[in-house]
Amino acid sequence: MNRALISAIVVIALFVSSVPATAQLTSYGGFEEISLLGSGARPRGMGGAFIGVAEGSEATYWNPAGLAYLKEGKATFGFLSNSSEVDTESPNRYLPGNVVNYKLDNSSNVFNFVAMANPFRYAGIDFAGGISYQRVMDFNRKFNTELPSFGRVYTNRDGAEGVSFALAVKPIDYFSLGAALNVYFGGFEENTYLNDPPSWFVEGNDTIFMSYHENVKGKFSGANLKLGGLLNYRDFKLGFTIFTPFQLKEKFTVMSSNISDHYIPIFGKNEAGIIFNFDNEIKYPWMYGVGASYRLAGKLLVAADFETKLFSKSEITFPTDVLYPTSPDTTEDLEWEDINQYRVGMEYLLETEFAQIPIRVGYRNDPKVYTDILEEEIDTTGSTIDYLNGDQVIGYVVSLGTGFYHKQYLLDFAYEFGTATRKRQGENQGAAFDTESKEKLSLFFISAGVRF
Repeated sequence: MNRALISAIVVIALFVSSVPATAQLTSYGGFEEISLLGSGARPRGMGGAFIGVAEGSEATYWNPAGLAYLKEGKATFGFLSNSSEVDTESPNRYLPGNVVNYKLDNSSNVFNFVAMANPFRYAGIDFAGGISYQRVMDFNRKFNTELPSFGRVYTNRDGAEGVSFALAVKPIDYFSLGAALNVYFGGFEENTYLNDPPSWFVEGNDTIFMSYHENVKGKFSGANLKLGGLLNYRDFKLGFTIFTPFQLKEKFTVMSSNISDHYIPIFGKNEAGIIFNFDNEIKYPWMYGVGASYRLAGKLLVAADFETKLFSKSEITFPTDVLYPTSPDTTEDLEWEDINQYRVGMEYLLETEFAQIPIRVGYRNDPKVYTDILEEEIDTTGSTIDYLNGDQVIGYVVSLGTGFYHKQYLLDFAYEFGTATRKRQGENQGAAFDTESKEKLSLFFISAGVRF
């Protein structure tokens, strides 16, 4: 077997073997947004403390029971500008004892939220129906590392989308129930261009170094229910939500190819490569939330939520050999941490001659499903052969918001900023390292709404 064929097979094998490894370690800092937190500028301006508020068409996703208290229809359109980034330190595979520093750019601009809800009566009972769309998981990110002996360009775009179909009923004046069917779809495309000097072969008197292009396309599908209840007594509200378990199916198409001008056995020339397909299935667990709010003197609204997501019970199922999708499935524990999140917020309405101007502030802790990585052992191929989980990574998020309400027209703004740090310690080919990745969250929301 010639040197080129060996190199090609090694690269593919290393890439394929890394796929299930995402169950334990994540590349690029490990800051994946999978918390399934709702959107909308008003709720996010209050720190996400909205289970016990549940007003307007935004309630379709946050707590569908709140729809039953609508007095008129409402439509909302939301936009998100994400300028977050992750500053990352990573052990240098080629120079043990040194680190690679790079910045992961998560910037994107997307229409991330649309919702419409309308009340109606049937048999003397108040009902409401609603539909919403939102970007549930955002995968837009990119980075570029350039070193004397190594280069990598990575991009990922798009994400998982969700559409919710909600129905709420108010059987008595002070209490309502609601349910929303959430249907998930969407996908992503990931590209990695890698210039890796150890991948080489000899052609005649020349030693030729190879560069690779890895392209991964994924599509998502799944569905579940979100159930909610809301007690509304005078100026006090108490709400709860239950998020039922579901399986998120992922269909992947992977291409790994050479981008050299030279002919290489198994690859050929210029982007001719190996393509294979496989399916994953991630099991998401039960999630529960409770929230309360109180309105003082009709102008000041204070709210607090607590939500728990039992991600430690999450599992991933994938083919034992992804090059052969018909091979038996393997199920592994994702080794995620539970997310226990509290959110607090307030809103004050300023009355002017022409409009109402809300002033909002909020705070939430930001627990990640990942932990710090301790006692990691990295071999000469750059692969992790052993590690220990450290403490759960927990950040924080502060939010500010305002708006402008004139007659039936509503305009809301929110800005979130926060940080979280993930530590990584161990030995790289016998050389100790102590690195960290620091997420800097920066999100700007705009929502425009109309009452009808």
